[in-house]
Amino acid sequence: MFRFFEKLVDPYQPYPVSNTPPRQLGAFLREYLLPFKKIFWFLGCFSAVVAAIEIGLIWYLGRLITLLSYTTPATFWAAHKVELISVAVFILTLRPLIQAIDTLLQNNAMLPNVGTLVRYRAHKHVLGQSVSWFENDFAGRIANRIMQTPPATGEVVFQAFDAVTFSIAYLIGAIFLLAEADPRLAIPMIIWAGLYGTLVLWTVRLVGPASTASSDARSALTGRVVDSYTNIHSVKMFSQDDQELNYGAEAIEKARTTFQYEMRLYTLMDIGL
Repeated sequence: MFRFFEKLVDPYQPYPVSNTPPRQLGAFLREYLLPFKKIFWFLGCFSAVVAAIEIGLIWYLGRLITLLSYTTPATFWAAHKVELISVAVFILTLRPLIQAIDTLLQNNAMLPNVGTLVRYRAHKHVLGQSVSWFENDFAGRIANRIMQTPPATGEVVFQAFDAVTFSIAYLIGAIFLLAEADPRLAIPMIIWAGLYGTLVLWTVRLVGPASTASSDARSALTGRVVDSYTNIHSVKMFSQDDQELNYGAEAIEKARTTFQYEMRLYTLMDIGL
């Protein structure tokens, strides 16, 4: 079962090579994640269905309470046993099956292969550069970029389906569920959704540059540390331990301050939420 989902996409499949990879996030995701197009469609549908089922169970709980309120215990089972058995079978069989497929698509078909594909193509692109290109940068900084990009890409895709798709479907279902009882009940939910969307947009607009600065600082730090270790013979020969330590500490502090600013934005979002 696992192997079937893991082999739905070949991360090493041939692709048109570009000497200039996209610099914008949207264009980057479109180019690198094109092999996952069908997987994303299925995953989006299953995430929406999972959310709809959760909303449906809330709705059915209300129906069950209503039935119990207007039916005597002696006649309840006789009148609704087919319905209750059908719902029980669905909850115990189809619901776990749908959630299992959704999880398999995320955890086995998508995440490992997305990271592998991005890392393979990025590594291939870097190896195609000239010797002078490598001489003008830290090897550690370049390697850190190769290692950071795949998990970051996977996280973006995972959140798009695990959080955004599920939340949107859940929100729409909740609004309809409340409106069914009384349209006025949906008004606070709609207002909250608008405020929440505004908060998310504000956070994303600020977190983007902050995250870039934090990533750059971590890459610079890795570059300096690896450079020191790679040239350890020269460092020891000329007794430059203190100078290298200060050189690394400067990058460590820059990584700390940029990460602190990024976390401040997330904290403000959590408090605002």
